[in-house]
Amino acid sequence: MTEKDVYLFYNEKVKILYSEIEARSNTLPVELLFEIHSAFDHLKRIHVDNEPETSCAEKAFSYSSRIFSIFASSSAQRGGCARADRFSFN
Repeated sequence: MTEKDVYLFYNEKVKILYSEIEARSNTLPVELLFEIHSAFDHLKRIHVDNEPETSCAEKAFSYSSRIFSIFASSSAQRGGCARADRFSFN
């Protein structure tokens, strides 16, 4: 896993889901913001703290992919039909 892989995942998967959530409710769940903050905090460690790219990228990817679990849970609680499982992680 590389930093570029995380950015590609963000651009191709997270950003799309993020935009859908924002468009539907004009707000974002605070849990989603925390996960994004955590992901990018791990990415900055590559450049600012000189930590290994592979481990930082893997942690960042983990936080980024948890957004789908939050969205699925949030949608189910609202009785919504949006499903995070339609997004593939690969």
